[in-house]
Amino acid sequence: MGKHPEENESLVDTRKELKTLLCLKEIGLPQTATKFIDIDLVGEPFCISNASNTQLNTKVFEFTMNNQATVDTELLFDFQEEFGKWDKLEYKKLSPVLKKSLRIFLREHGVYPKPLRGHIVPQLKSLLTVDKLPIWDQDELSSMTEIHSKSLVHKYRRKTSPPCESPQIPNQDQKAQVSQQYRTAYPITYKFQQPLKSDENIALNAGMDQRIDPISHNGLDVVADTLAYQTIPPLEFLNQEPDLNAAATFSEIWNNIYSYSGDPYDIFYDKIRYFMNR
Repeated sequence: MGKHPEENESLVDTRKELKTLLCLKEIGLPQTATKFIDIDLVGEPFCISNASNTQLNTKVFEFTMNNQATVDTELLFDFQEEFGKWDKLEYKKLSPVLKKSLRIFLREHGVYPKPLRGHIVPQLKSLLTVDKLPIWDQDELSSMTEIHSKSLVHKYRRKTSPPCESPQIPNQDQKAQVSQQYRTAYPITYKFQQPLKSDENIALNAGMDQRIDPISHNGLDVVADTLAYQTIPPLEFLNQEPDLNAAATFSEIWNNIYSYSGDPYDIFYDKIRYFMNR
């Protein structure tokens, strides 16, 4: 069964509205403008003297859509050509949404139609009689958040922007102050086996000196498989009698080439690693 004429008409209107919304989103106009324009009228000629509100609003929409990449003097002359015959009556027929959007569009593309606090229609009409770009107010230029990257004011504002402060390298006194501050503000939670000198004095004064019992030979057997030299921090063993078998094995595999000479190119860590991997 075929669709009723009402359904076909509704479908066409829906598609038309969707197309309009997509175009508005693409050029940055508010979606509320969709009820004031007719996208089917884009490109259609009309007589200014008897133009309808929809035709005039659609003209603003068309101008904005066709000049997305136009800036500065070129945009000013295009505006004068398109709206040169417009008078107060034509601007009065425009929707407030389209009038405001047109002024914002000109500002963002480098054409300054005077301060935002002024009336829109006189500002737009004043652009029809100038032959060069109006001079921007510095405060308004600084407050602009959206400016076309190809416009002159965008390049000017980028050149006059204050440079970023270069980081200062702290001197030795500043480094010492920061180091001392970090030590007091963020104490280390790890308890080292060898206390600091200040900690030793505190322990002696408080009578807290404790005797650390040496690790037994059985204890060494327990941790032998953990590769003590690879732990962080390395396991520490107090002086004790070496295991005879371990001493004999060590004497068999040791070679003087593993001795650390102290030469700048003699890396002690590499020799230890090479010896341990045998």
